[in-house]
Amino acid sequence: MPLCQILAQKNGHTLNITVSDKSSRQSIIMATLQLQPAGAMTITDMDGRAKIENVPSGEYTIQISYV
Repeated sequence: MPLCQILAQKNGHTLNITVSDKSSRQSIIMATLQLQPAGAMTITDMDGRAKIENVPSGEYTIQISYV
């Protein structure tokens, strides 16, 4: 099960996300993240990290998929 850590800058416009396995803490590579309801999408890199920029202030849900 992925564990997602979200760090938002004070202005709330950039999300820095790290996705890792909950038990082993290993990075999840190539996981797809979708910000709802904004619709922005990104994929994690080789370190399990991803960034979503230019996010308006508000409440969102991040949907994470990994195969």
